[in-house]
Amino acid sequence: MALILRTTKGEPLTIAEMDQNLMELDQRLKTLEDLAQADNPLQIETQQDTLIFRNGMGDEIGRAALPRWIPRLRGDWQVGETYAFGDWVRYESRLYFCLTAHVAEAFDETKWQLLLG
Repeated sequence: MALILRTTKGEPLTIAEMDQNLMELDQRLKTLEDLAQADNPLQIETQQDTLIFRNGMGDEIGRAALPRWIPRLRGDWQVGETYAFGDWVRYESRLYFCLTAHVAEAFDETKWQLLLG
C-alpha cells in the first residue's frame, strides 16, 4: 500500500490516514527486520565497477555504479594556475598529486603529495 502524503493530497491528513501511514511503515520495518534475520540476507557482489544487490533467494534487486576516479594530468606546475584535488603536476622533475584545491602562488608542499621523484 502506498503512503498518503500531504503534498500529494493537497490538504492535511485525517487521523485515520496518519494511522494508516504508521501501520504501513511498521509493516515495512518488520519486513526489513525479517529479511535481516533470515539465513540468507541481502547479498552484495561486485562486477567491475558495479555493485549488484541480491535478495536471500539470489534474485537481483538492484545495481549501483561505483564512481571512477580519473587523474587529471596537468603538465608542469605553474604560478597562477587553479588546481583541484586529484590533479597531477610535474615540478622540478618530480610528479605530485594535489591534496587541496588552490590557486598556485608559490609551490607549497603541504598542498601536494609526492608520487614519484
